[in-house]
Amino acid sequence: MKKLIIVLIAGAILLNFHSCARETEGYSIRDALKISTWVLDEYFERSGYWVKDDNTSLNGYWMMDDGERIEGGDVFTFERLKMNEVRTLAPLHYHDMGGIHINIFFEFDGIIEVETNDRYVVLYHNGRNPSLPLRNEGGLKKVRGNVRWPRELYVNFCPLDEYSITEIEKNTATEINLVRATTQISREYYLNVNAYRYEDTIATPIIDTEISISIERSPIIRAKLKLTVIEDRGLSANDYYCIFGLPYKEASRFLSIELVSYEYSDIYRFLDEIWDDEKYD
Repeated sequence: MKKLIIVLIAGAILLNFHSCARETEGYSIRDALKISTWVLDEYFERSGYWVKDDNTSLNGYWMMDDGERIEGGDVFTFERLKMNEVRTLAPLHYHDMGGIHINIFFEFDGIIEVETNDRYVVLYHNGRNPSLPLRNEGGLKKVRGNVRWPRELYVNFCPLDEYSITEIEKNTATEINLVRATTQISREYYLNVNAYRYEDTIATPIIDTEISISIERSPIIRAKLKLTVIEDRGLSANDYYCIFGLPYKEASRFLSIELVSYEYSDIYRFLDEIWDDEKYD
């Protein structure tokens, strides 16, 4: 009886949020924010390396340790990320969805915010063609800080290093021209992801490729991504053509990605705990 009263009270509170803890318009709050990207098929984690080849459609192929050549379309897959699962991203120069990797796809039935305070990270978003964030058709937008967009958001993640930052600050190069091939090994980057209900935000169109979104309440979901530059076994001195004097052994085309946290607001967590408790009664 006491549990029933608690559930009824919690349900009344939740009506004020126009939502449901276990299901919100067909999806669980535990599963509401989806993050996907191009990653190396787990099978190939055990053998081989990536060979750059500009004559192939995807700019390269996978060479197995036994000498077998595997085309890029069979090596990298577009997958949704899972909590605390470290995956290897497709290489920086890999062409996916018409743009240069790394493209990260976010889905949420509300407003998505991707943010970083890292000076070594530049984000790109295309308001005119959201699924192709680097296609410059008038909607390309470089973001320092955060980007907000409703429902589906492709963000191009550009990792920088000491050498590229120096050139940018001297105005001799731009970010987009420095991150297509390689970056500096052992660097770590973090992206914070917030998900808001539509009713907790105010969206104002500025032009057809840009929306100003003001936040009135806290996000109902918070997540964090960790991206780490990892060793690139297949990179040779001939492949590395950066102009900053970085030894090629310190450079890499590959990063790993991990969803390190996924938390939702207290009211949803409270109701989920009630539901979990009921399952074991």
